[in-house]
Amino acid sequence: MKADDFKMATALVTNDDGIQASGINALVQTVKSIELFDAVYVVAPDQPKSGCSHQATTDRKLLLEAVGDNRFQIGGSPADCVRVAIAQLDIQPDWVFAGINHGANLGCDVYLSGTTAAAREAVMHDINAIALSQYHLSSTQIDWKQAGQWAAMVIQQILEDSDTFSSSSESGYWNVNFPDPIICGKAEPDICLTGLDTNALPIGYELVGESDGVTALKHAADYHQRKREDGLDVQVCFDGAISVSRVSL
Repeated sequence: MKADDFKMATALVTNDDGIQASGINALVQTVKSIELFDAVYVVAPDQPKSGCSHQATTDRKLLLEAVGDNRFQIGGSPADCVRVAIAQLDIQPDWVFAGINHGANLGCDVYLSGTTAAAREAVMHDINAIALSQYHLSSTQIDWKQAGQWAAMVIQQILEDSDTFSSSSESGYWNVNFPDPIICGKAEPDICLTGLDTNALPIGYELVGESDGVTALKHAADYHQRKREDGLDVQVCFDGAISVSRVSL
């Protein structure tokens, strides 16, 4: 696709960390800065919804509030945000951008993530979508300005380089993960097309309390020690490159 193809295009930005998160603000600035879209809308959860997967609210009221020009918050999930944007706000996006997530969405994370669920929901409505996430070690402070620069670099390549980033006839979205900047050590990391690593996440729990026959558990597995295969998204991102994966429905 060429720049001229986007002169009248509309973008929708959402996330699962909530509308106040630094990541979505970085992504909105990025989408606007690349000047490929005529209109940019933000519809995001009013509070963090990390790990909510593809939850869709059908059993209670959804509170929708305008919080700025072309900016709305919803008391629901990321998938709800896409659905409400289309059906209630009459936003007809050509592209949906979800993120930038605070933490990776690699491999089987895509089944748990609200960020990737928003992209998946978009594809179900025949809308192009990209999910973007920032991997980091617990000791690393995320530089959202840098994450936004990396997002701009990848988004422009996906949108404009149809030979490299060709979308197959199979419906799907692009899942992008940025590496930990300390591990990467580059201003512009390598961009690698990868497959999803479907190895299971490590699981483990810590006993944090017990009373009257009720046991309290806290998740205690080490995400960074997950099993991974060479050449797939987890290993590529953990090694310091940007992983870009096509995820089919």
